[in-house]
Amino acid sequence: MKKSGILSLVAVFLMLAMMLTACGGTVSMKKVFNEDYKVVADPFTGYTELEEIEDYEIEEYNQEVIVLQKAEEDSVTYKFLNLRTGEIVKTIEAKDELYLFQLVDNLPLVFVAKVAEEEAEEPAPAAEESEGGKLPENPFADIDAEFYLYDITGEEVATSDYCYQAPVAFADLVIYDDVAYDIDADGALVNPTAVPEYVIKNENAVVAGDFFVVPTAINSERPNCFYVYDRTFHYVSSFFAPGYASVNLIAPLEDGNVLVQYAVKLDENAKKYDYYDFGFEGITEKYDLQTYVFNSVKGTLKSVKMDYLLTAVVPNSDLYDAEAENNLYTDKFDNIAVGYAIEDKRINDSQDGIDMFLLSNKGKVGKSLKFFDTQKISTKGILSFKKLSSDMYLVQGLNGVGILDKNGKLINMIANDTLEFTGEYFVGEKAIYDLDFEIVYHFAENKGDAEGTVGGAVIIEEETDEGFDAILLHNGEETVIYSSDDEKVLDYDVAPAIGCYVLETEDGYEYYNVEGELVIETKTSLEFMPFATKGGVFGGEETEDGYTYYFFTK
Repeated sequence: MKKSGILSLVAVFLMLAMMLTACGGTVSMKKVFNEDYKVVADPFTGYTELEEIEDYEIEEYNQEVIVLQKAEEDSVTYKFLNLRTGEIVKTIEAKDELYLFQLVDNLPLVFVAKVAEEEAEEPAPAAEESEGGKLPENPFADIDAEFYLYDITGEEVATSDYCYQAPVAFADLVIYDDVAYDIDADGALVNPTAVPEYVIKNENAVVAGDFFVVPTAINSERPNCFYVYDRTFHYVSSFFAPGYASVNLIAPLEDGNVLVQYAVKLDENAKKYDYYDFGFEGITEKYDLQTYVFNSVKGTLKSVKMDYLLTAVVPNSDLYDAEAENNLYTDKFDNIAVGYAIEDKRINDSQDGIDMFLLSNKGKVGKSLKFFDTQKISTKGILSFKKLSSDMYLVQGLNGVGILDKNGKLINMIANDTLEFTGEYFVGEKAIYDLDFEIVYHFAENKGDAEGTVGGAVIIEEETDEGFDAILLHNGEETVIYSSDDEKVLDYDVAPAIGCYVLETEDGYEYYNVEGELVIETKTSLEFMPFATKGGVFGGEETEDGYTYYFFTK
């Protein structure tokens, strides 16, 4: 039920779905993809020097917030940096206290424990022995401690002198001390709502329409039941699979109902069955496959016909691209499903047996997104999918790369090559191509090779009589950014985090974006956070006195 795994699976099949020209029985890409979706990013143009945290060291960080600290003779100062805005939102000075910070699963919050400097006279009581050994029931037992929850705006959301457990993510909420908070557009925790004790706080909870669906398991790691709560945490309904059933899938639908699929093993002499398999020592095992739509409000089941053993069902709203802050897909369908076809009473679990199709909230199978039934699907062979513009899509698969229009028609294709799409060009093993798959740079003919990318541009190293030139290929033009015989420029590099190329001189480092604009000059080389953030990119350089930090924006 984890969304990340399901989304990856769906993305793989969507890539394949676009590889070939649309034909009868399939759905047009125009009806599936949002034409306003934007892939190519704008170049970085500027930065802010974060003077307030100069010479501070990083204590903790995630994609939302950084906690920095600076130790002095009789105190330690901590600061919270909001990575959406690049602003310092909270300062804490510690003298006679010890502060411990915890960041949770890239949530926009900081959990703080403030404890007395002296340790407890007696050790904390130990819990019963477990597989992991003896663990304390409360690591802060007999210690004067206070606990605080801050969001990334620096607001103190909650405080406690007993709740030492960090907040947890519950669907699209944050829960701390039996209170749930929404996360608004700025990352602030708002709308506190009390959570009753009976609510099962499972991290696999998902949002389904106006409800929370919380899958759980009984004596098994595989979910075989779930509970439904409304947005105020009132119990609505629940589902328990029969004890004799093997649950295959529990998947919330776009309207808040839930698709349930499970198999019941039948007697080996049964004449009516949906599929068979071979069990221990080749004994034939027969199964009845039952698929239902569970009505979350009424708690009732309605049987639906399904000739697939499903592997995933994803509501349209779950396909929202948070990083691009846009929805890649239109709102003209309910759900997308992936599954193995059942053919001649057998589950076709080969590559060509996998299908992907639209699925209504009533459980009705719709158009297939697999254009040719004979097209074999291999998740290992799908390398990339990008939207190039409002009417062009790129799909790369086992046999090459193709460009399709918004109706799913193949415009052009390069066979038997592995390409990397940079946003401007396709970089292959033999050449670099433009968006029309026309060769713009041939490696062998020019004695060059691709060395890296800067934004959507490509950096090429080309042999010369004196050594080599580093060439920036951008907007169809070639610009020499470095020559190995240059006496003023010592070396060059790339800084992918901010889409810049870097020139090293005797005086330091110069960072240029793809437009050739100087973004920043530094004395030492910059280091960046190992991931993208919602607002900008955090980086810094080590100086003689400590660190200088910058927040880069577009």
